[in-house]
Amino acid sequence: MLKLVMKYDLKNCFRRALPLLSVLFISTTLALGLLYFALSLGAGAVTFALLTFFALCMLAMSAVFFVLLAIGVVCFYRSLFTDEGYLMMSIPMKTRRLLNAKLLSVVLYECVILAAGVVALLLSTVLPATLYDAEGFLTVVRAVMSALEASQVTPTVLVLYFLWIFIEFIAQSLILLSSVVIGSIAFIKHRIIGSVGVFLGVNTALSILELILSYIVEATVSDALLLMILPMIFGIALIITACVILYFISHRLMAKSYNII
Repeated sequence: MLKLVMKYDLKNCFRRALPLLSVLFISTTLALGLLYFALSLGAGAVTFALLTFFALCMLAMSAVFFVLLAIGVVCFYRSLFTDEGYLMMSIPMKTRRLLNAKLLSVVLYECVILAAGVVALLLSTVLPATLYDAEGFLTVVRAVMSALEASQVTPTVLVLYFLWIFIEFIAQSLILLSSVVIGSIAFIKHRIIGSVGVFLGVNTALSILELILSYIVEATVSDALLLMILPMIFGIALIITACVILYFISHRLMAKSYNII
């Protein structure tokens, strides 16, 4: 049953997202071509016009990307708190498993959209620069790597940094979805305000705790490598803890609201 619910939710999300994914693909293709020709032509009025259109394409891609992410949240809300949600609650399935299916399907959808956004960004910027001057691009990459090595940023730190970004993205998605559940049940007359308030409140508390921990690390640790790694580790631990707490609150509210276990 869990797989069937996830399959239904994923199909629902991607069905709504398909037109915008097509827009993202078209914008990426246009941006790639515009930047390549702008680099090839050199300075001039035509190049300026091409770069202007390239900037507009990048803005369009950014807007489409955030709307695609919002679609996942809207589908999550509709599948729990509209007529569709009441039909979902009639499924012979425990609240915890239903909530798990909803959260997993939307987070998986958001990860796919994130991957599509990263690929679109690389195709529209890195690819045309590489096609125009591969050796020059590699020289820039080597210079960046040398600068990172000089600042003691090791490959381990880079891997941990990208892992932290990915975990942060997933955790923020879970916090947002849990905020929607809490806000929609606890503030039934003001669902949007309640959901936004919970989301902002949790992130404010996390930011304050991370700031306090950063000050403690700076005051007690002198090793440069640990100064870079420890704040990220503490940040990951804090946001995972917040996700677990919000998950249990969401489950309890859903179970109490729908009178099911």
